Amino acid sequence: MVQVFPVRHKDSDTHFLARQVFLSKRQNPQRARAVLREILTLNHPNIARIHAAYLNPCSVHLILDKADGGIPLPQYVVTAALC
Repeated sequence: MVQVFPVRHKDSDTHFLARQVFLSKRQNPQRARAVLREILTLNHPNIARIHAAYLNPCSVHLILDKADGGIPLPQYVVTAALC
């Protein structure tokens, strides 16, 4: 399960999104850390920038750029499937 909610940096008043991804109890913690390191190195204009990642035993929290505009992915997939 994934949850997304808006967050704000207190000092700069910059708005971001926090995405919480719940981990399976079978998830290997070392593998999760390795994947997070890879995710944090992504740099592409079509991928929201990840500013920070926090790993705990139950979930991962990603702090992402807020992406305004465009079509949400689930809506895009449904629309594309109908064409």
